[in-house]
Parts: sequence; structure tokens; C-alpha cells
Amino acid sequence: MRCLKCSAVMKNDEVICPKCGYVHEQELPSLDFKKLTDTTTEIKKQKILSGQPRSYYHERGKRGIFAITELFKKAFDFNGVSDWAEYWTQYFFISIFAIANILTRDVILYPDLTFSPAEFAIFYISLIVIIFSALPMISACVRRLHDAGYSGYFYLITFLPVIGSFALFVLTLAPYNRNEHNDFYEKINIGE
Repeated sequence: MRCLKCSAVMKNDEVICPKCGYVHEQELPSLDFKKLTDTTTEIKKQKILSGQPRSYYHERGKRGIFAITELFKKAFDFNGVSDWAEYWTQYFFISIFAIANILTRDVILYPDLTFSPAEFAIFYISLIVIIFSALPMISACVRRLHDAGYSGYFYLITFLPVIGSFALFVLTLAPYNRNEHNDFYEKINIGE
């Protein structure tokens, strides 16, 4: 259901608009909201089937530092979508820590050598970031696959040695494609 004043999306049982505070029941006490919702749902379905631009279906993804904070906010959320720029911002953020970890791995491999405290700090901080971001990156990849029009189960292709990682890399580069794998994550929730 939408607010009659500001067109914000409201739940069916809400009387006061959460965005503008407009009270609907006082002005329209005899209106059947169920019938109105069914009518608007049909109109929305017709619009969706007619093919709207991508911005109609999703809000634009996060950019920059907001993409990185979104990575950890949605750590356990395997539903939804991540657009191309949001996912790759998150990916390159984690890649920086992975590269720092690889460059300083001699701290663990060669304990007999002397290393500066900065090398120890870089190694362990990057290791902690990589460990704590493993599950969030998996969920971000699944959301990116949804956005590209693939099932999230395509992530399991990474279990194929060498080919799987490359195939997943190619799939996450794919542009947005609307189909049954991402039509559930629309900005305008049908039937709400």
C-alpha cells in the first residue's frame, strides 16, 4: 500500500504513514484497503512485466566506504542483490588486505629472521580482516550473482579447482539481468 500524500510504501495494516505522518483512516474510513492493495498490486505487476529500467527494480548500490560498511552489515544476508560497483568495491577492499598479508607472510614462514613490529602488525591485522570478511564476501558474491541473473548456488562452482574460480569471476562481471533469480528483490515490494 502507498501513502496517498507522499507515495511512500506502507504495510497493509498501517494507518499512519511512517515517512510523512499522514493519517489515512480518518479521511477514508470506508475505503477497503485490501481491495485497493489488490488493484495496485495488479497495476505494479503489469508495469514490471512491461519492462522498466533497472532503477525501478533496485535502489542503486552503495559506493566507496558505504559499500564496505554494507559488506559487514549484510554479512549473513544471502538474499537480495549487490550491483556491479558495490560488489567490486568490496572485493578490491579485501584484496588490499590479502596482498598485504601475502607480502608479509614471511613473518610466519621464517620465524628465525628478525622482523620489525610494523611487519608483524600488518600481517596479523590483514589476517584478522581476511578471516572476519570471509563469510561477508561469500554473501556479497551470492547477492552479486542474484543481480547478474544467476542462482546463488553458482557460488558452489568455486569448488572446481582453477576453472571454478575463473568461472565465478566471469559470472560476477556480468551486467544486471532481470529474471527469476532477482525479481524477488525489487525496490517496490509487490503485495505489500
